[in-house]
Amino acid sequence: MRYLLCTMMLLAALHGQSAAADGPLEMVVPEGWTLEYKGENGVDFYSLTPPSAGSGLLMFFKWPAPTQPREIPMLVKKLADGFVKASAKGGKYKLTNKKYEIEKLSGEHCVGNHTAFWIKSGKDDMLQGIFMVSVDGQVWNGQFTGQSEHWLTSLKLLKTLKKKG
Repeated sequence: MRYLLCTMMLLAALHGQSAAADGPLEMVVPEGWTLEYKGENGVDFYSLTPPSAGSGLLMFFKWPAPTQPREIPMLVKKLADGFVKASAKGGKYKLTNKKYEIEKLSGEHCVGNHTAFWIKSGKDDMLQGIFMVSVDGQVWNGQFTGQSEHWLTSLKLLKTLKKKG
């Protein structure tokens, strides 16, 4: 009985739970976040949302092109340059600054890079994050749009990515 009670207390104390959904990856999902996986026709797609509605969306998918981890910084730069160019054409989001830095992202089973932009949508200031990461040799690409504190949580989550099994 004592063992069961201790186990229940330990589980209740954990803030993030390891989750795999139905896809090929495992990750530690923060408490209250919702994980969804869709896999059709060889496309693996994950989306995660924080507990407060409308405060963010993290999504990523398996990069279809054969890519080596050493190519990731250049590809993140190309994606970021494309985002700057597309945002200059107008639309729902407006960049508050076109400058960005490519930063390293690494965990026990993954390595990659990310960058982020401050954007304005109506009266709201938000963050747009772009990333690419190799998880045990398979490259994944994604983005985050939402509140900055959820971007920081997303980066922590991404560092926990690992191949299932």
